[in-house]
Amino acid sequence: MTPRHNPTAAEERLAATSTAWMSDAACRHMPAELFFPEEGGRISDRAGKAVCAECPTRIRCLEYAVVTRQHVGIWGGLSERQRLNMRRRTWPSRRGPT
Repeated sequence: MTPRHNPTAAEERLAATSTAWMSDAACRHMPAELFFPEEGGRISDRAGKAVCAECPTRIRCLEYAVVTRQHVGIWGGLSERQRLNMRRRTWPSRRGPT
């Protein structure tokens, strides 16, 4: 019987930075403007979030964005402000970039 391997935090971060999931993402053939809307532009972030809502890789995408600190755009269905708020709720003692 093979002993069970418990991944370290570093291994989990490395796995989260893998981009293999991107080939299955619903956004792979969509216009970038849906996920990186300009402030005050004619396209709101709702269109990108709607694509994310149906995406089979949404969770992996969100993990990637959080671990790699993506500060711009819609990732995993969340805006940069929503991801920042999520990080603050998850790790309240760690505010801002380190």
